[in-house]
Amino acid sequence: MKKIIMLTIVITLIFSGMAQAQFSKRGTSGAQFLKIGVGARAQGMAGAFTAIANDASAIYWNPAGVAKVQQNEILFSYTDWFADISHTFVGFVYKSATLGNFGFSLTALTMGQMEVTTTEDPQGTGTYFNASDFAVGITYAKNLTDRFAFGVKMKLIRESIWDMSATGIAVDLGTIYEIGFNGLKLAMNMANFGPELRFTGSSLLTQYNAFPEAGNVAPVDANMKTNPYPLPMTFRFGLSYDWNQIGEKVGVLGSVEFVKTNDRAEAVIIGAETKLLEMFFLRAGINTVQEEELEEGFSAGVGMSFNVGSNKGTFDYAFTDFGRLQSIHRFSFAFSF
Repeated sequence: MKKIIMLTIVITLIFSGMAQAQFSKRGTSGAQFLKIGVGARAQGMAGAFTAIANDASAIYWNPAGVAKVQQNEILFSYTDWFADISHTFVGFVYKSATLGNFGFSLTALTMGQMEVTTTEDPQGTGTYFNASDFAVGITYAKNLTDRFAFGVKMKLIRESIWDMSATGIAVDLGTIYEIGFNGLKLAMNMANFGPELRFTGSSLLTQYNAFPEAGNVAPVDANMKTNPYPLPMTFRFGLSYDWNQIGEKVGVLGSVEFVKTNDRAEAVIIGAETKLLEMFFLRAGINTVQEEELEEGFSAGVGMSFNVGSNKGTFDYAFTDFGRLQSIHRFSFAFSF
């Protein structure tokens, strides 16, 4: 057990050290949709969920949490993002009796058509284009001991705009360690670790004449090359504590989390969930990152669980205040069977 914990710490330090080498400039990474959290339960706590992750949204927050899912579960999450942009996540966890748990996910960022504008036609040319981002992933997680869980996720990422696209792969790694003191948990997650992406497409095809002054030299076909860009590599370190029962039918779950990505300042996130009558949930959280450009602030949410025969359903809602920008609303529904 000690060897497993030490190996996890070493791997995490190596990855975080590699990330620190890139942690310098804001807005220098692409595939920003990978940083949009999923699940209204987690977002109601401002994303302080790495050490709590125990439902299908763990596929995103901490792949080790997939091992904590007790039944087969499917989750649908929808975020009404800025500027008529929609963010959708669908995750499914299959619980195996002997092999561990498996997770499958699809993430999509979509938006309406946009009209092409030029210097000659600033009001629009009548031609429209689309832009979208997608990621599909497969996760494996297992409880290696009664206290320690490990998970890994492989995902395929694709960004597209007009007739150009960028495709790549990335890996997420996560651990959860139950310290054994009244529900105290320690968790780590390294997300979006992978090679740089680069846009390619027919719009980058052109013709080039190296000697225009010659007058009779035919241009040659050429392919413009775009600059590669890194993924938003993210490191999370979380601590959660479950007060379980306060009184007869009230429980409180709290979490504090340190987050670092390669394109923004460090953040400390604090979140809590109150459970009432094993059925109703109240949540709140705040992102304390000290950065002038950041608008994200207070988050809150509610949830309700209900039985469907021998199965269980959960509905959650959350909102996040983005200051001068509009508030963000999130909805999710989970079904366990």
